[in-house]
Amino acid sequence: MFAYGAETSGSERAAHITQPFAVKPAQLPQAQYIALGHIHKLQEIGSSSRCFYSGSPLQLDFGEREQQKRVVIVDVKAGFPANIESIALLSGRRLREVTTTLDKLPSVASEAGIDFLRVIVESDTKISGLSQQVCEVQPHALDVRQKVTATSPSPPPVSAVPQNPRELFERFVRERRNTTASAEMLTKFEELYNEAKDSTDQA
Repeated sequence: MFAYGAETSGSERAAHITQPFAVKPAQLPQAQYIALGHIHKLQEIGSSSRCFYSGSPLQLDFGEREQQKRVVIVDVKAGFPANIESIALLSGRRLREVTTTLDKLPSVASEAGIDFLRVIVESDTKISGLSQQVCEVQPHALDVRQKVTATSPSPPPVSAVPQNPRELFERFVRERRNTTASAEMLTKFEELYNEAKDSTDQA
């Protein structure tokens, strides 16, 4: 069951940790020891009885990679409080997250041993086929991600926009037509501009 206030690991099934159906610790029965399941993190639930989630025996998700998995050994005799001992599990394959570069990956692979890995590769540019390259060096990589570290070049400073119509037209021809306005073109532009301006002023 899901006891209200229990701390989840993020890898549990949503149906198992639904808050509306959570049981309040005060509702748990009186017993020498209560063992609860579904939550993957070892923890004791505060109630009138000794109540524990022993947690999962293996790291089931990379969100659990920092958790030290344990087992709970309980010795119960009628009429006496339960003797509870938590033992760390030191065997099994752990989940690890490593950040490296592609050229340093072989050394990471030798250090990781048989651990399952999430590999984050830092690079200046996006690397095509990265997952295949990583898995060839580190077959225990379950999750391969890329972190592009190069920053985008700063855009060139925007020059002040000219206000003179002739300058605006020269800029338009230069940037949009990829050419330079001739003297004749500029003269004709000024004639047309003045005609249009006069018509607007008269209106």
